[in-house]
Amino acid sequence: MVKSCSFTGHRPSKLSFGYDEENIKCLNLKKNLRKNIVSLILDGFNVFYTGMALGSDLWCADIVLDLKKIYPDIKLICVIPCESQADRWSPYHRDKYFSIIQKSDEVVYISNSYTKSCMAKRNIYLVDKAMTVLGVYNGHKGGTKFTLDYANKKQKEIILISEI
Repeated sequence: MVKSCSFTGHRPSKLSFGYDEENIKCLNLKKNLRKNIVSLILDGFNVFYTGMALGSDLWCADIVLDLKKIYPDIKLICVIPCESQADRWSPYHRDKYFSIIQKSDEVVYISNSYTKSCMAKRNIYLVDKAMTVLGVYNGHKGGTKFTLDYANKKQKEIILISEI
C-alpha cells in the first residue's frame, strides 16, 4: 500500500537563520524534520514528494535520501515546477539540487519553462499526491501558506514544524 507525504516549507530567506545551515536553529530544524520523517516511515509511509525549492524542500529530500540507506523501500519523487528552477541559484545549491534529482526515484516536471502559475501548480500537485503534508511554516505569506491552505481545504493531514 502506498502511503505518501509531501514536503512544503519556507525558503531560507524567510527563516531567521537565512542561508546559514550551520546555525543551531537550522541544525535543530533539520533534526526535527528527520525525526518526523522517521516517524512517518515507521507508520508505513513509503513515498515522499519534494518540490525541490531552496530550504525545507531540499533539506527534506536530503533526509529521505539518507534514510533510504536504512529503509531501502522508501521512494523520493522530485516535483519540479519548470526546467529552469535552479538556473539562478548559487553553484553550491545547484550542485545539491542536481545531486538530489540524480539520486531520486522519479522526477516530474510541471512545465518545460517558467510560467506565472508553475509554482502554484507544483504545490497543488504535491498536495494532491499526498496523504500527509509536512510543512515548515512560521506565518509568512507565500507559497508555503498557499500550499498549507490548499492541503487544509483538501482535508489532508498536516504536520507543522516551526523553527525552534
